[in-house]
Amino acid sequence: MAQQTILPAQSRSSIDTLINTVGLGRVALSRGALPVVLVVRCGTDDDRILLRSNDQTLARAAETGDVVAFQVDDVRTDGGGCSVVATGVLAPESPCIVCLFPTIITLTELHLGPPVKGTTVGTA
Repeated sequence: MAQQTILPAQSRSSIDTLINTVGLGRVALSRGALPVVLVVRCGTDDDRILLRSNDQTLARAAETGDVVAFQVDDVRTDGGGCSVVATGVLAPESPCIVCLFPTIITLTELHLGPPVKGTTVGTA
């Protein structure tokens, strides 16, 4: 069995809050032996991360118990914020929802600085 990274209850609570508040994340997995990143709806249920996508690649990965990486971010226009990255095994939940059982999960504070020159992020 894979080793699980244990986080303090406060960190896990912060992770769940971020995932449930942002509600959109990305899953990195393999499709046809090539890497692909899918945008997904996300939420938490106990120690599971629930994912929804209209791309059947995610459902197929869950059916075969693939290991994937998941990321969700909350980034302010000044470049500050936080990011959650989880790695774990997928499993089917319902016809349109899959579960990620994280074996490694991290919460990182972000300090990205101002937008890159030429971009319009945060200028509206």
